[in-house]
Amino acid sequence: LDPMDFKAETLQMLENTQMGSEQARKHQRTQRLHLDKYRSWLELAQEHKHYGCFAIYGSAGSGKSTISAALIHSELRPHAWHFCKHNDRRRADPVRMFKTLIYQLAFSIPVLQGWLLSHLETHGAHQFVQVDHAFNVLLKRPLEHLGDINKVPDNGIVILLDALDEADGKLGAFDNHILLALREMFPRLPKFCRFVVTSRPESEYPHIL
Repeated sequence: LDPMDFKAETLQMLENTQMGSEQARKHQRTQRLHLDKYRSWLELAQEHKHYGCFAIYGSAGSGKSTISAALIHSELRPHAWHFCKHNDRRRADPVRMFKTLIYQLAFSIPVLQGWLLSHLETHGAHQFVQVDHAFNVLLKRPLEHLGDINKVPDNGIVILLDALDEADGKLGAFDNHILLALREMFPRLPKFCRFVVTSRPESEYPHIL
């Protein structure tokens, strides 16, 4: 699958908040506030209008990615995550993102592992040309299977997508393939799938989310 690894990067983010500067202390306070909100969001019933998405908006340098790092290293971490970065175009590739997410999901939910290996042997993990096909094979069908066997965690499946705006292309949000996947494909996932997303507060993002 060749998943992307964000461990060293996110640990460095958290280490930077321990430096003792006023900005670091501000980020720590922001982290605690959003972690509390995240815990409350996790407890929402599936019928609640905000069940599907927990969005964090903020200007550049406001600590959004540090909040995401704190989430994935907490006891209530999401089941899978992807961090976009403006100077790494690999992270703007939806297929790379799908491969990373399903790899993490298989570790978070071990019951998926055996079925997933057989599933990928059938469909081929490296033979994805069309994004839609990759989405169906790597995310939609495995998550549907999880629902079919009644192994969905009590609070649903939580997927974190950090810094959506950093996947913008030359045309901005209109050329952001991660954002397009979130808008066009992710709504086809089972209703128990939930998303934590962070972004700068440009007008396109709140409208789409």
